[in-house]
Amino acid sequence: MPENSQPQILATTPEHGVTALAFTGRWTMDTMPEHDVATLVPKNGELRFEAEQATAVDTSLAMTITSLADEADDHGVHVDLSAVPDRIAKLVLLARAVPEQEAQPPERPNFVARAGRQAVALIDAGKVALAFCGETLIAALRTLRHPKTFRLREFIVLLGDTGFRALPIVGLLAFLTGLILAFVGAVQLRVFGADLYVADLVGLAMSREMASLMTSMIMSGRSGAAFAAHLGTMKVSEEIDALATFGFQPVDMLALPRVLALTLMMPLLTLYANLLGYFGGAVIGNSMLDISYTQYLFETQTIVTTRDISIGLVKSMVFGFIIAACGCVQGLHCGKDAAAVGHAATRAVVLSITLIVVADAIFAVLCEILKI
Repeated sequence: MPENSQPQILATTPEHGVTALAFTGRWTMDTMPEHDVATLVPKNGELRFEAEQATAVDTSLAMTITSLADEADDHGVHVDLSAVPDRIAKLVLLARAVPEQEAQPPERPNFVARAGRQAVALIDAGKVALAFCGETLIAALRTLRHPKTFRLREFIVLLGDTGFRALPIVGLLAFLTGLILAFVGAVQLRVFGADLYVADLVGLAMSREMASLMTSMIMSGRSGAAFAAHLGTMKVSEEIDALATFGFQPVDMLALPRVLALTLMMPLLTLYANLLGYFGGAVIGNSMLDISYTQYLFETQTIVTTRDISIGLVKSMVFGFIIAACGCVQGLHCGKDAAAVGHAATRAVVLSITLIVVADAIFAVLCEILKI
């Protein structure tokens, strides 16, 4: 048969219940017939495909045979592919092995189902967090036994990233926080002639609550997201898997330095935020209430005690551990695609802020119970 002949299907007379369909000519995408060939499929018996006389074939032949075989299945007719080239038969078998699924609209879970899923996800997250805390503690004990394994150079770099480089943004927001507290307090205290007590308001609020809380919020978006993104990127590029393959502990090498760095730097950042907050309150007291800086400082020293400052510092250490733990957990458990890195950073920030607020509420209750 000439190579440029048109494709044809020759149907033989059924013998012993076997109908043969012979494909001849060129069966390529540009010569594929447009008419319906499903009428060639018998209603019973067996259907045999033959392609020895086809001069040129590509996937169009496999598409045609697949369509005819599916039509034969609808009538309960057995299909024989023994006379079809192996490469075409494999394509047909592969296409028929994965049935086409109809697109169905996704079901909208009801409120109870959503609440249940969220509860299960929260429990799973709690298990992962507890496991990470245990692994971090074990890693710290291993480091104490073998101090030379601790990555001191990376730890110093992390101290700079989480401490010194965070001073501008922490100082700016702490100053504005003290300024806002003093302004709101000045408007109310001026009515009662208690202008000087603005220093008491700003001093206690910054020392016990606002300095540690605002610093934690800033660091959760700055360092917590950076930890999750960095470790997530290493997870995507399989660097963490490579470390585990070579026998290194990812928690020891990657998580422990970050947790220690942020936990140690948070009290220093909180002290810095306290000073800037006091200064912001003094600016408002001097400009709006004609309180001299000396009077403001003396009143702040009178009302703010070491206990108040210590409460804020203890809170900041706990908040720093929460931020670093959330960032490292989300980074180490990140997915394997690029979008997962962004999701890990987002989850780290949201989870850390949520846990910080919960921890701050627990501290408030404990301080009330202990009368401190």
